[in-house]
Amino acid sequence: VRFPLSAAGRVALAARAGFPMVRQAFETEDPVGVAALLLADPKSSRRHLGAAGVRREVERLLRESFGFVAPPSLDELRPALARWVLFSEFAFDVEGKVPAQTAHVGRAAAPFERAIYALCDRLRATEGWRDAYVELANEVEAALHLGAIAEDVFPWGKRDTFAAEDRAALRYVQARCLEGDLAEARRTLDLRRRSIWLHDPVRNQLWQLALRCLELLEACGAWEARVVPGARPVKEHVLAYQSPDDGLWRVDRAQRWMERAGGDCVEREVLQGLFEHARGAWRKAAESAQAAFVDAVAREGWPPDVTRQTQVFSKYVAPPLQGGEKTAYFLMDALRFEMGRDLAALLKRYGEVKVEVAASVVPATTTFGMAALLPGAEVDFQCVEREGELVPSVGGRAVANVSDRCGVFRERYGDRFVDVRLDHLLEAKASGLRQKLGRADFIVVRSDDIDRAGEG
Repeated sequence: VRFPLSAAGRVALAARAGFPMVRQAFETEDPVGVAALLLADPKSSRRHLGAAGVRREVERLLRESFGFVAPPSLDELRPALARWVLFSEFAFDVEGKVPAQTAHVGRAAAPFERAIYALCDRLRATEGWRDAYVELANEVEAALHLGAIAEDVFPWGKRDTFAAEDRAALRYVQARCLEGDLAEARRTLDLRRRSIWLHDPVRNQLWQLALRCLELLEACGAWEARVVPGARPVKEHVLAYQSPDDGLWRVDRAQRWMERAGGDCVEREVLQGLFEHARGAWRKAAESAQAAFVDAVAREGWPPDVTRQTQVFSKYVAPPLQGGEKTAYFLMDALRFEMGRDLAALLKRYGEVKVEVAASVVPATTTFGMAALLPGAEVDFQCVEREGELVPSVGGRAVANVSDRCGVFRERYGDRFVDVRLDHLLEAKASGLRQKLGRADFIVVRSDDIDRAGEG
């Protein structure tokens, strides 16, 4: 009676039979290690195979461990082994449902599946061997015309043996997103997070853009369940926007991340359909929320019953200064609420962080918003006309620019106050920074980088 051996059993049997000459030449007789060296390091492997008896043992090891029968020519060994191993992994991964065009291609039988997977995993996971793997996979893909076949086929398996599978999977994610099947798109995308093809910068950019588009569509879908009708009070709209778990700020953040990924992607046209679809979803969500919000403001007025922007200094900055605490006050032009959320997440590693909502002044431009953050704004903030233009006023004093605002701080805090730009702060040496700050205990750090990027 004959019993078929599993791949593990064959490897164990081969180990008992022993490969002493292979061990001497390759310093191992582990089948996966030897086969990986044959594929990834052909120069040294060829030298080893020239020794008498080594080649015969290697051929026996490959036959017993992977089901591979070596060709007569030594020159054909590496390409033939690569084709056998890679196509076998592909066939196992798709559970035998290979395209009809490749049905004739030789591949390993089921008992060798685990050994084939282990070998491919070893090649892809070993940093010094990845380039060799990519080269071999591309050669096999070209020889089998898998690239052309994959144009009309959705992703076959989970392991992405060939680049054609990666390209097909990307098209599949785009198709699922366009059809609204976000759960399937997410499942497919998550399977590809560790794909070897992501080591290619261009492929990585494309998958990053696909991820950001999907995240935006998911955020828009979550917001649909949270949307606030225009008939509701203004405060409900504000609280709904800033809700930590399902606020509209998450949609804005996802849109910003997507636009950045789109700007970085050199082959964005591959995903242009998905990119524009996600943009459209964001516009729909934003315009609907804005229309409802404006209706509520038109009916009820502004601001709602929350902390006002003009109260920020008196509520958060003045108390520690009065208590003698050293205080840094960061004034970042155009730092949106959702960007502040991201900043808070980064700062949590350094200590306690809180994010609170404040209702902005109107007009909501940089000039007026920055003036509202000055000392005294809670008591006397107004809009006045100066030389034919509307400008903010605090305590009866026009504050139309950075110089005006610094004048307010200096007048109130004197030598305790130092003004510094964020880029200067980041670039300064420790000695220069100490000299700049001196004994000041109130530092205002300013940046207009975001504002200039948006307006320029």
